[in-house]
Amino acid sequence: MPHYVVGVDGGNTKTHYALFNTEGTLIDFSRRGVASHEKLPGGFAAAREELRFSIEELLKPHGLKIPDISNAVFGLAGADIPDQQQALSREISSLGFETFRVVNDAFLGIKAGSPDGTGICSINGTGTVCAAIAPDKTMLQIGGLGRVSGDEAGGTLLAEKVIAAIYDSHYRRGSPTAMEQILLERLGIGTLEELLTWQYRKGVPILESADTAFVAANQGDPVALSLLRHMAGITADSVLGALENLDFEPCKLVHVVMAGSVYVLGKNPTLNDTFMNKVQNNSRKPIHFVLLKEAPVAGAVIWALEDYHGAVTVEMRKSVLLGVGQAERVGTKG
Repeated sequence: MPHYVVGVDGGNTKTHYALFNTEGTLIDFSRRGVASHEKLPGGFAAAREELRFSIEELLKPHGLKIPDISNAVFGLAGADIPDQQQALSREISSLGFETFRVVNDAFLGIKAGSPDGTGICSINGTGTVCAAIAPDKTMLQIGGLGRVSGDEAGGTLLAEKVIAAIYDSHYRRGSPTAMEQILLERLGIGTLEELLTWQYRKGVPILESADTAFVAANQGDPVALSLLRHMAGITADSVLGALENLDFEPCKLVHVVMAGSVYVLGKNPTLNDTFMNKVQNNSRKPIHFVLLKEAPVAGAVIWALEDYHGAVTVEMRKSVLLGVGQAERVGTKG
């Protein structure tokens, strides 16, 4: 009789669901909307119902129900502290899952990007967080709580800093910056006042503003370069903090996974280069950097298989990464 595992990667903008058999073969894959209790109006209960509906839709074509799933791993945004993880675990248990784990979605990057399933994942996407898993399976999360935990990175914050730098150049004796003209042209407006009105009415133009920093950096703009270097320094310090707080001594090589759109899609190398140089120059151990391009939900599946089997073979790991990659290229349901 075949057995099955489910992996879930629930971020703040989308959620990936993957169904595999316990041999590491893809059965089904879907991409759906937000399942975060922090984003849904109904909180934890609304997150439970979104997960229930999406997982039942994933399983239904294969004649499966939730109790048929042997192991599951839920990597969820907003699972930052024990109280949140326990609340989410209660909701997921009420759906009929028996053997599962709930972790912050940042930990999935380690399982997807590190060959041995240990290491550190630095997320620099819409937001930022750092997650680490040591060889003794001890886990640590640094950041993810916003400004209170010093999260000076991520596309949203970068976008805000771009607009603030433009504002400072006008009213706080800040340095002139090429970012002003670049952003105004991208938005089809002509003045700082129009930009402030745009932000008031529509919200911060996150994609356009964050990308502006990279475009201006390519032109050698000192203000843009300073923003990217500052962000890189903050994320590097989180990785270095994880190295100091967990025991990575058994590792000959520590895998540091870089995940998120700011790392992966940034159009100027300054941020990534500064990040890697600071980590390597201040670490006592050799570092292997991995720029994660695979979907992190693959990490959830690998982890579920690891929990089921006790360990995952190289072949099984490759099969999961290949299966998820193919599913993404073909297209997803939902």
